[in-house]
Formats: sequence, structure tokens, C-alpha cells
Amino acid sequence: MIKMNYVHRPCVLIAAFLVVGIGFQSTGHVRMPFLLALAACFLCCIFIFYRLKLFSSVASVCVMILFCGMIIQGEAQMLPKNDLGLWTWQEAANVSMIEGILDSPAIVRSTMHGIKTSFELSVKEVCTNKLQCVSPSGKVLVNIFRKEELNYGERIIMGGKLHKPFIGMTQGHYSYEEHLKRNGIYWVFSVGRKMPVRIISSHNGNVIHCHILKLHKHLRHLLEDHLNEFEAGFIQSLVLGGKYYMDSRTRDLFVRTGTAHILAISGMNVASMALLIFIVLNVFRLPRRGQIIFTIVGLVFYCLLTGSNPSVLRAVVMAIVLLMGVLIEREQDTLNSLGIAAVIILLMDPLNLFDVGFQLSFIGVFSIVYLYPPLYACFESWFKTPIEIMLGQMLFVSLAAWIGTLPLIAFYFQVVTPVSVFANIPIIPFISVLFMLGVGAVVFGLMLPPLAGLFAACIKFVLWGLMLIIEFFSRVPYGSFFVKEVSVSLIVVYYIILGMGILFLKRRNNVKVQGKMLHYLS
Repeated sequence: MIKMNYVHRPCVLIAAFLVVGIGFQSTGHVRMPFLLALAACFLCCIFIFYRLKLFSSVASVCVMILFCGMIIQGEAQMLPKNDLGLWTWQEAANVSMIEGILDSPAIVRSTMHGIKTSFELSVKEVCTNKLQCVSPSGKVLVNIFRKEELNYGERIIMGGKLHKPFIGMTQGHYSYEEHLKRNGIYWVFSVGRKMPVRIISSHNGNVIHCHILKLHKHLRHLLEDHLNEFEAGFIQSLVLGGKYYMDSRTRDLFVRTGTAHILAISGMNVASMALLIFIVLNVFRLPRRGQIIFTIVGLVFYCLLTGSNPSVLRAVVMAIVLLMGVLIEREQDTLNSLGIAAVIILLMDPLNLFDVGFQLSFIGVFSIVYLYPPLYACFESWFKTPIEIMLGQMLFVSLAAWIGTLPLIAFYFQVVTPVSVFANIPIIPFISVLFMLGVGAVVFGLMLPPLAGLFAACIKFVLWGLMLIIEFFSRVPYGSFFVKEVSVSLIVVYYIILGMGILFLKRRNNVKVQGKMLHYLS
């Protein structure tokens, strides 16, 4: 009998085989009936071999996890027979009217063609030019080319045209059409400026989600009352989530400096939120156990408030695992916590594996955990004073994250930003301060409105300083440049060489990956 191996990080192993299963099934090599039959046969083989003591239990579990990944991915890829995703161009071209329920908040923003209101619509009925009506399943993205006051859960009927997402909304290997497909959206319904939109009924959505969205909308209005359009949009993106609140020029500046990831709510924001909750709970002198429990509840609520995207989920799950470890007085392993987060997110929706934010978030943290310790150990003797040590740690954390995510960013967006290694050092403190000021502005805007103005004044000053730094780094020669198409094989070779380099550095400096949670997880 093969002895069972001791697995120090079981959740990392589970996540790895789950990813392999999802990735393999996404190629469409195995059909679901055959896959289920294969899994059943394997279970029988496991039972027989295990009784005969010829099979390792660890190997059995790993293969079953792989099958699990293939099965949930196969389920996610299957569409109902009447789903809009199976419609042809000819069927879609005849659609003239749609009735459905808003499945997301309606976002009003300015574009080069004017004002546009966008939202996801859960379709209930579709009518054609020949006045024939059918009731398909599925969702569409609706674009109304004017400002329209609509809310989540409202049932509406409107006229317009059904079409595929525009090809122009694709950059590098990042496809907006593929992004929509992962959210179950295959078509876009465009409503002209003069086309009618009529509300049939309200309160058709999830009650809890409805109240969370109402709070989200109210907090946005609080910021808009005290800040101008640019400032409010920036803080909304930073505190409440959603890049669509920020103007395109500001987004381009952050992309050119390689710091656009800072604008997405992730580890730094979640850590800051947990710290703020702890500070508030300390004022009320709650017991330590109570502080941890309320902090966990607060982080879960914040995750729901910001939309629960993969980067937020990853950060919140890792934070909860850390806090639970403190609660039961047990030290947590960073990579194991990362594995737990990956498993939870992929079980919720296996298509998250193909989300750019999911990939960059997990690869970034993995790179920091594995690459930062041996990399910093090579130059640790250079830093003597506490300030030098702090700056050195920030520099090498930034460098480790940049090295780890470099091929993915080049693959998806065809851009390389070496200036980001240095830009992150002054920008991250500014972002942290702005996040806390933004939270203070919305909290005091709810409780003590006069004090919200004080926070708003501080936000204006800090944001002004941040934009000066961003402008400076965006003008650094060769700070960013575009590259030609990057192949998948080149990415594989890059990560193989990187892995070998990490092993060499670890052996040379005798450095082990730390089990403690790092403060710089991004």
C-alpha cells in the first residue's frame, strides 16, 4: 500500500486540482453524460482498490476533486434549451420589444455619444416585428441612450434592437464579449433616445439585495453632495466599488503607471476596513471574541455592498480565515487561506477562473508569498534604519507582485509597466488614506452630516497630491510600453523559469515561505 503523504497545505492542493479540472473541461473535450459515467466508474475503482490496499487515499481524493472541477464546469457551460444564448442572428434581428426584471442597479454615465443608462435585465418575454411573443430564459445587457431613473427589481417593457457586443470593446486578449458570457449575457439590447420604457411593477427582486443596493445608492449620493464629479467618482470606485464611476482619463493614467489594480477593492481595502471596524469596536470596549465576530460580520456586509467581485471575495475570505485563526488561537498559513478562498469562489461559479481580476488577484498574492521572502533576503543587508527597511520591504513586495503578474498583464492588455514597481511605493499610502477618509465621509454623512464636509475637505487635498504623483510617474520615459501579442506557451515558459528562480533563491538564502499573513497582500 502507498503511504498517505502528509499534506501541509491541503486547501492549496484542492484548489490546484479543482483549477485543472475546470480548465480541462472548459476546452469541451468531455461531454457531461460521459463525464458522469466516468466519475461513477472511478468511484467503483476507488472502492475496490482501497479494499485491496492498492491505492493511495490522497491520490483518490485528488482525482475526485479533478472530476468535481470538470463536472461543475460542465454544468456551468450548459444552457437551457430556451436560453437566449442559443439564439441565432436571424432570431435576434427580429426582436423589437423586451419585457423583464432589472437584475442589477441602473448605472448612468457619460460616453462620447452622450448619456447612457446600463443594467442587466432578466428576460421574461420577447416580442418580434411580427408581434409574435415568446418567453425565453437568460439575461441581456440593456443600454438606454439617455438618463433613465430605474431601480433593481423593477419589471419593465421597452422597445429597441438586440445585437452582439461591439468588437471594438476588446483590448489585447481581454474580450468584453467573453466577460459578458461569463455572466450569462450573450446579447445587448439597445434602446434609442426616443424609444419608450415603461415600468410595470416594482419590488420583484431579492429583498436583501434590494436594500443593500438602496444603501449603496444613498452612500453615492452622500459623496456627490460634498464632492465634485471627479472626486466623488474616484472615492465611489475606491470605497463602494465599480470602475464605471471614474472618468476615462484618470483610469488611463493609472493604467500607464501600472497601478490600476489599486483602484479595485481588494486586500488593502479589506484590511483597512477591518482595522476601522476594530477601532470602532474598541471604543465600546467589547470583549476580544465579540470584536472578531462583529468584524467578520462587517466584512461580509462590506463584500455584499461592493458587489462581491472575485478580488473582494478573495480578500474577505482570507481575512475571515485569519480572524477565525485568532478566535481559536491558531496561526493561519497564507497559502492555505488563499487556497480556501479559491475553492469557495470557484465552487460558487467556476467561470470565475477565466476572469482577469480573479487571475491577477490570486497570482499577485501567490507571487508575494513565494517570491518576496527570497528576493528581499538577497538585499536585506542593504537596509539599516527602520525607514530604509520599511521602504525596502515595500519596494520588493511591489517588485514581487509585478514579476508575478507581468505575463498575464502583457497577455490580456499588451502593455508592460516597469514604472509601477516604484510608483506603488508613494501611491499606496495615499490610496489607504483616501479609502479611510472616504469611509469616514459616508459614515459621518449618515450619522453627523456636518462632519462629512470636514472629511470631504481632506479628500480634496489628499486626492490633489495623489494626482500630482500619478502625473509624474505617467511621464517617466519608458515607464510603460506596449508589446506585441504574447503566446500562452511563452507564459508557461516564463512561469517555469520563475519557479526555478524562486527555488534557487530559497536554497541560496535558506529562506522559507512564512506562514503568517502578509500585510501587503494586494
